[in-house]
Amino acid sequence: MSKFTTQRNFGFGKQMDWAGHQALKDIYGRGHFGTVASHAQRWRQFCHWARSIHGINDACAIDQSLLESYAADLAERVEDETLAVSYAQNLIVSANITLEAMRQDKTIRIESPASYVGKRQTVRTKIPDGMDWSEIDRLVACLSAKNLHRQPSSSCCAAVSEYDSARQSSPTLPTGNVRQENMGRLISGKAPRVAAARRSNAG
Repeated sequence: MSKFTTQRNFGFGKQMDWAGHQALKDIYGRGHFGTVASHAQRWRQFCHWARSIHGINDACAIDQSLLESYAADLAERVEDETLAVSYAQNLIVSANITLEAMRQDKTIRIESPASYVGKRQTVRTKIPDGMDWSEIDRLVACLSAKNLHRQPSSSCCAAVSEYDSARQSSPTLPTGNVRQENMGRLISGKAPRVAAARRSNAG
């Protein structure tokens, strides 16, 4: 029995974007608020596309050809470099998941988002920011000279752990206090530990 007094959008509500959000909350239940919010935000983009291009505001009217048309449109935007491959894939996945939640089946879906918009680029093409050891050396020397031992410790921990420069400056590095306690002694003029850290990182 429908929760709402309508048969539109498989009984989840009159507006397609809102109805999709309700369906997502149904399948994820309590918790997963971030996941639900992310899918709902991307689902709204699909709804806007369906309404503005095809005049559709009822998920009951969505068929496989419409979803494939959406994927093809995203592929064009990727080709024009106005949309990242990863985000285009996420948009398709969210459309898949939300339609599954609303329909309670998997009959309408894009099985392989990558076949439309391409594969994600997962190979790093440049060294991460903050991994230049000569810069780390200069930073450690400068801060140690000013008796600022916590800051160079953070920089070394971040460099060895392959955190980028944006994260190095954060006071909430994962297990930062533990790492600094374990590695902080390398700041007190004990060069062999710095060398050991480099060797460990290189290995």
